[in-house]
Amino acid sequence: METKNKFNKAFKPFSCEGDMITTEIDGWTITARIERDNDTRPDDFDCFDPEQIEAWKNDEWFYCGVVLAVEKNGVTLSKHAASLWGVECNYPGSKNEYLTEVSNELLDEAIEQGKQELNYMIHKLTLDKSLRPDFDYDCDCGYYVCDCCGYPTYPIEIYTDIEGKDICPNCEQGNMLEIKKRLNYVCTYL
Repeated sequence: METKNKFNKAFKPFSCEGDMITTEIDGWTITARIERDNDTRPDDFDCFDPEQIEAWKNDEWFYCGVVLAVEKNGVTLSKHAASLWGVECNYPGSKNEYLTEVSNELLDEAIEQGKQELNYMIHKLTLDKSLRPDFDYDCDCGYYVCDCCGYPTYPIEIYTDIEGKDICPNCEQGNMLEIKKRLNYVCTYL
C-alpha cells in the first residue's frame, strides 16, 4: 500500500537495537524504532548460505521488528501502534533501506491506531462526571451521549433500530440523548 506520508530521515546503514527515526504528520508525532527479534532465525528459511548464517551467529546482522509509536500534543497514545517483525537489520550488502521502507508502509496504520487510542481516552474521560463541569454556553456540534454508558458521539455514528430508537454504537443498548451544554474541548476532539 502506497502512503503519501513519509519519514524525512532514514535509518543508518549500520543500525543498532533502539535506533529511531521520527516524523510529524498533521499534528501526530510518529517514531519508528528497531527492536531485536529473538524469535526469528536464518535457519527458519531455506534461502541463506552457510556464510550468511555464520555472519548472523557472529552478530554481524540480526532480525528485528520495526515498531512505530504515536503521540499527539506530547502525549504518547501508543508505544506499539504498528509493527513488522522478522526484518533483517545490517544484512550483508544492504544499507538498511528496507527498515525505512517498512516504517513508511506502517505510517497510516500507526496514525489510525493513534486516533482510536485518542477517542478511547476521550470516551473514558467523559465517563468521569467530575471531569465535566457544566459551562453556561451551548456547544455548536450538538453531539449525543448514551444514557446507559455515557459514550459521546456525533449523530452520524448512531444506529437506529426498527422502532426508530437511536442506539449507542458503543454498548448497543442505551438511548442516545442530544447534548447542548457540554465541555467544549470534548466536542473539538470527537
